[in-house]
Parts: sequence; structure tokens; C-alpha cells
Amino acid sequence: MYTIQEFCVFLGDKTGIDSGILYSVTLTILSWAIIKVIKMCLKNILSPYDPRTAFSMYQKSNVFLTIVNTLAIILIWDGYIDNIITIISFVSAALTLALRDFVYNFFAGVYIKIKKPFSIEHRIEVNDIKGDVVSLNALSFEILEVGNSV
Repeated sequence: MYTIQEFCVFLGDKTGIDSGILYSVTLTILSWAIIKVIKMCLKNILSPYDPRTAFSMYQKSNVFLTIVNTLAIILIWDGYIDNIITIISFVSAALTLALRDFVYNFFAGVYIKIKKPFSIEHRIEVNDIKGDVVSLNALSFEILEVGNSV
């Protein structure tokens, strides 16, 4: 581990990137590679068994290895988790603002599908526009306008 840390410090000095981040990225890649090698070995070890038994054992070990890898990554990135959570918070807030109309339309479509306040061929009025409903989707509905202007 000390040689990996020395290499990351050397690389950080040459590139200007924080050596701690380089070390965390290197350890993350190593943990991912080790898990991949273990999974490949498990496939070879389980190949002589009955296919159903082998598949079941491989799936169980896959879940266990995924949990172990997730815990290892959390421990590796422990010093940077606060910063990562802050970035995720800002990104999610920006996405919420950007996708607000999409989310409103989606839930309005769900409401229309469940409660059925109107259906196809009903005449409705929305914001002083009268029309017959011609299609209903999850995110929108279309009306064929009728009135004095047509």
C-alpha cells in the first residue's frame, strides 16, 4: 500500500491533482478489479456443479461481493464523502428545478388516468380554450379546439 501511496504522491506532484484523490481512485479501481477476479474464479470453481446450483451459488456470492465492494468504497472515500454528498445535493436540486414541469405533467397524467375526470371525446375547457379530448398520454392530453374562433 505504501508504494501505491508514493506513486500517487509522485503523480500528484507531476499533474497537480490532489494525491489523496488519486490514491482513493487507485484503491477504488483496485477493489473493483479484485472483485472482478474473484467473480471469474468463482465461475470457474462453480462450473462443475449442476447449472441451477452453480447459478444460485454465484448469485448469492455476487450479492455478498457487491456489499463488500460497496463497504470498501465507502471506507476508501470516507474523507471525501461530505464533498460528494454536497455535489449530489446541488445536482439533484438543479435537476428538480429543470424537470419541474415534467414531474408536474407526469403526476397530472397519473391523476387523470386514475381518477378519470375526463376521457376521450369529452368536451372540456382549459384556460378559456374549449375543445374535445382526442388523446390521453401519461404526460399530456390533446384537445381539438372548438369555439367561436374556428
